[in-house]
Amino acid sequence: MADAVHVLLVDDNAEYSAYIIDALSVSDGSFRITPAGSLRDALAHLAKGGIDVVLLDLSLPDSEGLEALHRVHRAARAPVVILSGLSDHTLAVAAVQAGAQDYLVKSEIGAGVISRVIRYAIERHAAEMRLRERDAHYQSIVESSFDAVVSMDGTGVTEFNPKAEHMFGRRRAEVMGTDFADLIVPERMRAAHREGVRRHLANPDTPITRQRLELIGLRADGSEFPLELTLSKQSSARGPVVTAFIRDLSERNRALSRIAEQASLLDQARDAILVRNLEHRVTFYNRSAHLLYGWSENDVIGQSVRERFFPDPAVFDEAMRILLQQGGWQGELSVAGRDGTTLTVESRWTLVRDVAGAPSAVLVIETDITERKELERRFLRAQRMESIGTLAGGIAHDLNNMLAPVLMSIELLKETESAHERDQILATVEASARRGAEMVRQVLSFAQGVQGDRAAVDIAALLKAVEKFANDTFLKNIRVRTTVDEGITVLGDATQLHQVMINLCVNARDAMPQGGILTLSAGSEAIVQRQADLDPAVTPGDYVVIRVTDTGTGIPPAVLDRMFEPFFTSKATGMGTGLGLSTSLTIVKGHGGFVRVESTVGRGSTFIVSLPALAERAQPATVLPAGTPARGAGELILVVDDEEAVLRMATRILEAFGYRVLAASSGDQAIALFSTHQHEIKVLFTDMTMPGTNGAALIRTVREINPGVRVVAASGLGAQQAAQVPGVMRFLATPYTADSVLKAIIDAVRA
Repeated sequence: MADAVHVLLVDDNAEYSAYIIDALSVSDGSFRITPAGSLRDALAHLAKGGIDVVLLDLSLPDSEGLEALHRVHRAARAPVVILSGLSDHTLAVAAVQAGAQDYLVKSEIGAGVISRVIRYAIERHAAEMRLRERDAHYQSIVESSFDAVVSMDGTGVTEFNPKAEHMFGRRRAEVMGTDFADLIVPERMRAAHREGVRRHLANPDTPITRQRLELIGLRADGSEFPLELTLSKQSSARGPVVTAFIRDLSERNRALSRIAEQASLLDQARDAILVRNLEHRVTFYNRSAHLLYGWSENDVIGQSVRERFFPDPAVFDEAMRILLQQGGWQGELSVAGRDGTTLTVESRWTLVRDVAGAPSAVLVIETDITERKELERRFLRAQRMESIGTLAGGIAHDLNNMLAPVLMSIELLKETESAHERDQILATVEASARRGAEMVRQVLSFAQGVQGDRAAVDIAALLKAVEKFANDTFLKNIRVRTTVDEGITVLGDATQLHQVMINLCVNARDAMPQGGILTLSAGSEAIVQRQADLDPAVTPGDYVVIRVTDTGTGIPPAVLDRMFEPFFTSKATGMGTGLGLSTSLTIVKGHGGFVRVESTVGRGSTFIVSLPALAERAQPATVLPAGTPARGAGELILVVDDEEAVLRMATRILEAFGYRVLAASSGDQAIALFSTHQHEIKVLFTDMTMPGTNGAALIRTVREINPGVRVVAASGLGAQQAAQVPGVMRFLATPYTADSVLKAIIDAVRA
């Protein structure tokens, strides 16, 4: 059962109040009645709340006429029904206009009428309240809208919100009820505007409703401006009403014009410029980007640069990680062009943020440095060749010294019978051979200039290799000392940094023609902002500082000013091209570092190379204990080498340690043997450099026959040769030892 309707009955006539109470008690509704004999009592009850409807007599002891109605309305929002002893039409109209829901003459109220009147009053009041709330909500939206809202019917303007006042420069009161076209439409367009409004009002299916239209508006000062409007049609008691939602396009058009000008300027730029969103999809792409990559704007807009431009997405992902952390990134990238070529670009990424400060896009500016990098590679190789030529005399001298004990030991072996003497001679042969092999390996690596991705470079290991190189090639009147903090690392190209150190050591050697001391040292230093401010090339941070110090002749001030210029040299003709120091400076700068020189004429010089330090210190390599190599268990090994002596010794070693061996002196012979014994052969051990069918072709062929075959490769030209061939499990640099061969074979067998 519904809750009872709480009725406040305000009447000082107790007899009439009892009549109303009786009438409601026998009606079909459920009522709870609270009587009040005065306005004062009525207001007290209203203050407590919970009143659903008020039955109000206008003749009270403490109030007379409509004053009571006004005070009741101010006290509560409940509907009011007037009970009057007078049949006064004028008073009834005034009461309803003042907010009463109904006006009843007491003498005309039947017993069944009052309940219906109360129910209707409550329903009408609720409907009115909903309508008022909706109107207030609508008016709030209209008043606070960022768009101008203008409504009109057949009589003229019926709504003109504050934004419209600001947009057109006219007050609401000035415009209401007038013809819209006369005030805010340019005169030359008014006739067409009136005709359009007339058709729109007459035809409910006008196609322009809810479409965006761009027109010209007129301000009160006579100026015209571009606007965009959307029309909506509603029905009302007075007929159809058209509402226009209007937006000023002046600022947008100015912005578009600026963007068009900027886009035109960007198209004239020589650098490739593109903008992409955080999903990596291109939103802007200039003409230079088209010329660089080969793809047109239509090809790439909306496409992901990660899949289209980057052969190695991991490089892209790492750059994005740094960009999102730091707000910017720059570096060199390898990207794919439309024709499949790999381009090298110098790329600068900037994180673009929206007005709230949140990342919204990435601006990318890229410069093509493909040709420059190729020229740099050729230049560095030429400079390395110059250094090799400079060192050739020392290398030849030391190689002869290493080969002499080998040749002499062979003669002694023929004559000796003592096992102890034979072991000593063999140890001498081994040591000399190892020294010669190591020297050849270093020279070959340096001359080839093998370059890879930048990685952590252990500075201690680097300087120890340089020290060994200097000891093996410089005259013995130069002593080399090395002092290095263990574990310091930089991110770099080991070959290029090796070249820098060799260049500086060669210069130090030439500065000590009578001999002296060459000192290599390295440690960690922090450069603060105050120090960096003294040199624009220096940025604050943690650095690894390498010093190359000699006790030579020193450098005159005039030479100090020019020593890093390309082709400048103070040496005699034919002793150098002047490229060593300029090359070194270029490499160091490419690693984010800088070079300083301290020198005193007659006392020597120190070259100081500072490189950004890695945050994580290098981990020392694990040294495995030496031991007897594991023996084989009769596995069949196919050994291939075109050098008969190497093939014979490799065969003897493997057979001595429990393996069966098939030996082949060429790639073609090896293929024939493998075809016959493919199910028995456990490992293919091949040299990579052979005439005819070389190691790479041999590996590809046998893997076509048996994809599961294990391969160990050997070469004197570097691991990169084998790394380009799929399927190579282990690589040995020649000349190799018996231990290294046996370890590689057992690893392959057990893999």
